[in-house]
Amino acid sequence: MPVVRLAHALLVLTAALAATGALAADPPSPPEPATVLTGPPAPETGAAPATAAHAQTPPHHPACLSKSEQRAAVAAKSAMSLGDAIKSLRAHGRRAEVVRARLCRRDEKLVYVLTLLGRSGRVREVTVNAVSGELIVGR
Repeated sequence: MPVVRLAHALLVLTAALAATGALAADPPSPPEPATVLTGPPAPETGAAPATAAHAQTPPHHPACLSKSEQRAAVAAKSAMSLGDAIKSLRAHGRRAEVVRARLCRRDEKLVYVLTLLGRSGRVREVTVNAVSGELIVGR
């Protein structure tokens, strides 16, 4: 039981830090595992030994905005702030802790995709219209 309490405490702390802006709303994806290449260089090219290439990792979801795009959308009033989206969520009776938040494009609209942790430990994903604050059902 102490492990569950510790995990819940970490999630609550993470949500609190994310709400204050101390943490990124969308954590970076884990690094790709290193690729080990062995063997001599290709004989026909005479190239140097192969090394693992570090390609940029794509965002968590291609439809979600980057940090700079999120700031620009909120500044241009194309989307409400994350704090306002959470207030709207609370106004609709959702009291769970927000443990992750992303601003994404869905059906030509901006939406907040919020991951919630209930007191029972159940994790849910809720979608909020980033302009009107209405909950989107079925997503």
